[in-house]
Amino acid sequence: MHQTVTRLTLVVTCAAGLTARVPVWAGAPVAEALAPVDPPGGTGPRDAEITTLTEGEQLLAQARRAYAEAATYRDDVTVTYESFSRDAGLLPAERSVSHVRFALRNPGDYRYERWPGDEVLRTAGGASLGGKVTVWVGDWGQAISAPARTPTDPEELSTHTWGTVTFDHPLAPSLLHLDRPDILSGLERVEDVRVEIVGNRECLRLGGHWSGASLMTGEPAPGAIWIDRRTFEVRRFGADVSQMYLASMLDAPGLAAAFERATLLIEFARAELNADLGDEVFAFNPPEGMRVLKAFDLAQATPLAVEPQDVEPGLAPGREPGIVPGRQRTLIGQSAPDFSGDALDGAPFDLRDLRGRIVVLDFWATWCSPCLAAMPSMRGLAERFEGKGVTFIGISLDASDARGAIRDVVARERLPYRQFHDADGAVSGSYRVSGIPCVVLIDRAGVVRFVHVGFGPSDGARLTAEIDAMLSGTDKGP
Repeated sequence: MHQTVTRLTLVVTCAAGLTARVPVWAGAPVAEALAPVDPPGGTGPRDAEITTLTEGEQLLAQARRAYAEAATYRDDVTVTYESFSRDAGLLPAERSVSHVRFALRNPGDYRYERWPGDEVLRTAGGASLGGKVTVWVGDWGQAISAPARTPTDPEELSTHTWGTVTFDHPLAPSLLHLDRPDILSGLERVEDVRVEIVGNRECLRLGGHWSGASLMTGEPAPGAIWIDRRTFEVRRFGADVSQMYLASMLDAPGLAAAFERATLLIEFARAELNADLGDEVFAFNPPEGMRVLKAFDLAQATPLAVEPQDVEPGLAPGREPGIVPGRQRTLIGQSAPDFSGDALDGAPFDLRDLRGRIVVLDFWATWCSPCLAAMPSMRGLAERFEGKGVTFIGISLDASDARGAIRDVVARERLPYRQFHDADGAVSGSYRVSGIPCVVLIDRAGVVRFVHVGFGPSDGARLTAEIDAMLSGTDKGP
């Protein structure tokens, strides 16, 4: 599965939307989700349960309070910008995707990552964290660490990079108490409410208009926000941002005439308020080859060879199969990180017990449509190598309350291999997983030999060849 990706300052990914009750957009282009009265991300069908405006306004108030009072928070955010044209020859249609990962621990610790290439880390609380702001830029192959000047405002980060690294998270103002609106606080008035299922979560979809400042577009926009009825967490946001595009074409009437519309879709994977986040989440671990300096030196800037510039951010659908993020690529040739615990079926599991066997780790999630598309091939591989000294282990990255959904998918897809639920992200973190589906091949000595991110039509044959080579002892690694 392939999708062209362009780097933006605001972001996008694995769309999600497996549904149990109401059909929800599930990875189709944003255009397919756009109905005349629905912003992108809407279900389209009119048989979704309609509820009262009062209930919608109450949930919005509860969500705003929950984000403002959150002690901790983490998520993976994906944002899709898509434009449509009446004349592709004059004004080509565009689809741009990018990704951000964010973790926060009040009163001032946060980690912000943007793909490809940039990571921003701010640790401003506690003696063990040093009260520093750390910025590394993959495009430059450099990192700096300096004292944090303000308790919570991430805008100081741009001063260290001459404005080239900016902090763009659609809920940062609510979480960090910044004096500007965002997608949660920028809804001017709830105009319609309905119940919809997003990624196995029952949400209220609140429709209305958002201020231009809240979308960083400069122009007001109609849209909708999906809020979890139980946890008050934002799961999705969609808006029609056509006015922003048209405003940029005031001096080009021909282009404006060719332009049809533009949409924005933001998805929140594994969004979690008041998560259990330890110091290790905010620790600074520069990738291999990164130079740590007192100040950035652009005259000496050298992009890291291990950080491809054309890779879609993690947890995103349509990543070019075979392209591996730099930090994960450094695992190849190293001992596989050990992990242990109870498997999904309750049986104890320890990776060290599998020494002497080839191990295939399959990282996936119920909300990841490319992962689901790859499952028939993974099932076929597991059956092909049954009894040949090869062990397949599925590792789900779903949230802690999704065990039932995981079991449902495993049963429906008839996956014959053991599943491990990585709800806290410890295993995926140790394997530096930033995109799924992700397959890691480990040899009999416990050494990582191959890593694949994404899954395409030829990947089954490639994995078969690699496992066969490992079994025969002829593989030399990549």
